[in-house]
Amino acid sequence: MKVRAPNRDGAAPALMSTTPRDDASLPDAADAAVPYDELVELRRLAAGGTDAVLTVDELGSIVALNEGAERLFGCRTASVVGRPLQTLVVTSLLDPLDAELRRCLTGNDGGGNGGGGEAQVATGRRVDGHTFPVQLSLCEAPIGGRLFFVAVVRDLVPMRAAEAERRRLSALAKDSHDAAATISLDGTITHWSSGAERLYGYKRDASLGMHVRTMLPADRVGEWTDRLRRVLAGEQLLPYETQRVTAQGDLVDVLSTMTLLEGSGGEPACVAVTDRDITAQKRSELALRRSEGKTRAIVEAAVDAIVTIWADGRIESVNRAAERLFGYSAAELIGRNVNVLMPSPHRERHDGYIRRYLRTGAPRVMGTGREVIGLRKDGTSFPMDLAISEMRVGDEHMFTGIVRDISEHKRTEQALMQQAESIAQANVVLQEAMARAEQATAAKSAFLANMSHEIRTPMTAILGYTETLVEALQGSEHSEALATIQRNGEHLLTIINDILDLSKVEDGRMTVESVHCSPLSLAAEVRGLMQGRAAAKGIELAVCCVDDIPVTVVTDPTRLRQILVNLVGNAVKFTERGSVQVRIGFEPETGREAAQLVLEVVDTGIGMTDEQTERIFEPFVQADATMTRRFGGTGLGLAITQRMVQLLGGVVTVRSTVGRGSTFRVALPVDVPDGAARTREVPVLRPVDQRAVDLGVLRGMRVLLAEDGPDNQRLIAATLRRAGAVVTVVGDGLRAVDTASDAGASFDVILMDMQMPVLDGYAATTELRRRGYDGAIVALTANAMTGDRERCLAAGCDGYASKPLRRGELVQAIRDSRTARG
Repeated sequence: MKVRAPNRDGAAPALMSTTPRDDASLPDAADAAVPYDELVELRRLAAGGTDAVLTVDELGSIVALNEGAERLFGCRTASVVGRPLQTLVVTSLLDPLDAELRRCLTGNDGGGNGGGGEAQVATGRRVDGHTFPVQLSLCEAPIGGRLFFVAVVRDLVPMRAAEAERRRLSALAKDSHDAAATISLDGTITHWSSGAERLYGYKRDASLGMHVRTMLPADRVGEWTDRLRRVLAGEQLLPYETQRVTAQGDLVDVLSTMTLLEGSGGEPACVAVTDRDITAQKRSELALRRSEGKTRAIVEAAVDAIVTIWADGRIESVNRAAERLFGYSAAELIGRNVNVLMPSPHRERHDGYIRRYLRTGAPRVMGTGREVIGLRKDGTSFPMDLAISEMRVGDEHMFTGIVRDISEHKRTEQALMQQAESIAQANVVLQEAMARAEQATAAKSAFLANMSHEIRTPMTAILGYTETLVEALQGSEHSEALATIQRNGEHLLTIINDILDLSKVEDGRMTVESVHCSPLSLAAEVRGLMQGRAAAKGIELAVCCVDDIPVTVVTDPTRLRQILVNLVGNAVKFTERGSVQVRIGFEPETGREAAQLVLEVVDTGIGMTDEQTERIFEPFVQADATMTRRFGGTGLGLAITQRMVQLLGGVVTVRSTVGRGSTFRVALPVDVPDGAARTREVPVLRPVDQRAVDLGVLRGMRVLLAEDGPDNQRLIAATLRRAGAVVTVVGDGLRAVDTASDAGASFDVILMDMQMPVLDGYAATTELRRRGYDGAIVALTANAMTGDRERCLAAGCDGYASKPLRRGELVQAIRDSRTARG
């Protein structure tokens, strides 16, 4: 810096030390021509400030120093004036021969204008020889034609110590989990620590200048204002629990301290706030209080008596149930020995039990329950169940006993023992009744199987010959009579099938399978099957899709076909004009429900009342008695349909209006193969001329027919011969075995009736397989009970055909069995 001031009287002041002395090197006002004001300013510079300030001439000799320099270097002014500055400050930059470096240090640009240079680090040397780091700054001070320098020296030791302490405190603040902030008295945040960033989510740049109200819940603003008022009044505040709002809007519990920081150096006063996150602690305390509250509530609400004692037997606590059970109040029991609740001799022995356990650790009832005798306040005793557990409280042992009055239990136990005898006797009677019921069920199954056989066997001949006559006498005067016989025969067969199906469902013997099938093809088959009935009544029968339907689903095609046949047949039966429509829908799989195939059969028939729809799925029930007389039927079709739908895991419902028709809706869960295509096109099945198909289909095949009924022998043989087969007929199973085993005989297929005299079909088939016969065998049976097909296959049959036999089904069974055998 340059110090130039006009002299008050025009005289040039001399450069002098702050300590008066005689020194030839220091000019006076007379010979140095230094202006008076500049000399005064130079002395002021040398004397002022807390740093060490020294004035040196252009040769580097000390001409003046202040009290700060005397304290820093441990010297008196008189002892160092005239000596080189290097005596006190060691730095090569002060070498008078190094003018270039001196110019760099002082900032002199060579233009004659001195300036202040950057502070440099040098070494200070006390007069006692001790050295220490200092910061040195020089500035030029031309006075009276001479060049002087003002050197400002600052001790770096306390500065570095303070910096180290600042860094240490900064590191501690940075690593601290507590939030530290300084806040002005008007609420503006002026400092924000790393811990505050972590706790509250506000970055430092965003928080500085933010008002503290941003972090205060609405109900805490008054609390902040009150504590600020108190700390400004000089009150020493203790840490307190409060809440703050984070940047994410969450409430956190904190332990907060507030301290007033007095302003210095012109800085205003502010408060230092430190917050510690105690959210987890508060939650733990709350959970503990709740747990303790629950425990107390449970103990007090417990039905069982709970008594806690110390190791010396003194009662520490009892619950209300214990008060009720023993007849004492809690005040009467607490502090007394627990043996007051025991009759002799247990009362006298109890303390010994505890001492023995504490000495040996061998429990008698610890951790287990046992039956003991308790004593009430009124002197009555009672049986009770006692369970004891141990806990440690510091070095003390405590025991908790849970007591239950089992007086009623003992009385009940006695009564139960008496009843057990009665029940045992009743069980014998029940087992006998169950045996009779099982016998009745077996008799029912045997009766149904026998009835099925006895009815189906003649039905084979009746329907078979009727079918032959209908084809042979088409257009004759007997056609109508034959059609009537055929129609009633089919009706009788339907009744038999319904009775058997209902019996199988009710006995739990009906099973389902899951195979790949086409629901649209099944619907087309049912339409083709029912088209004739609908056309005969002059009503329209249609099948349509209301959604895109998977071409293939996984379900039971036999049950699905039967459900459709029953519903469509029922709709056609009760519709006299209009239409019957089958609507097929599909509901894809959702997160909670499987995919569903939805079938709706909608008719314009007679309809039903609400009362009738509630009963329509009951067995042997139709809408009313006149329905049976008018339309016929057993009332089993819908009952069987509902049970089959339930077997498949689905639901069937009905909506109906009298005179306007009914809608039966079936929703069946199905599996859809991955990648299955979807379509709305229902295939059209063209009618097949069965006679043309049958003719020559079995040409050249040799068939052995084992059938004991003459009528069925003639019918089946004629049917097979018409299809081109060469037929050999035998009347029992033994002859079938002998004929098939003849070395000269060779048959492509054996049709084996399963109920024949001498040797039935099961035994005959088993014997043939035992002898090594490997030809195709097709079972013919009039039984239609669950397990009949499996029994035939287990005996060694390759195929299965149920009577009454349809010509197409019989031919197909023969062809399939031959294909299976290769």
